[in-house]
Amino acid sequence: MANSRPTPSLFQRLFNFGRPKELLPDPVTRLIDLILEEAITAGARRIHLCPQDSHVGLIRWYVQDEWHEVMKMPMANYSLVVSRLNAIGELDTARKTGQHATIPVTFGARIVDLPARSIINADNTQEVILDCPSL
Repeated sequence: MANSRPTPSLFQRLFNFGRPKELLPDPVTRLIDLILEEAITAGARRIHLCPQDSHVGLIRWYVQDEWHEVMKMPMANYSLVVSRLNAIGELDTARKTGQHATIPVTFGARIVDLPARSIINADNTQEVILDCPSL
């Protein structure tokens, strides 16, 4: 007599789990994706992430010869976004300020490389400037 049910895997039998779910990006990655996608869609030539004061980080972009303030966020969240951009661009912030990197962004069906610069201010806060190509 054949068993019609498939045999569960060893992992399923040991831990009583089903199939692993697809991993979703964490909230910081989703926020960065959203910021970059919106900036490119809006036609931004430059994206600037900078601390406004000791408690607030600011994200703005340069569209049609004018700076547009897009988002303010608590400094803790701002630091996470800047740290993730540093990791993506392989910037070594302990080394020095003014480093140049490239951050790859998937936009539609193509990958766009955004040139990036990291600046460390005198108060040890960090700014990131991304240049957007015209699409």
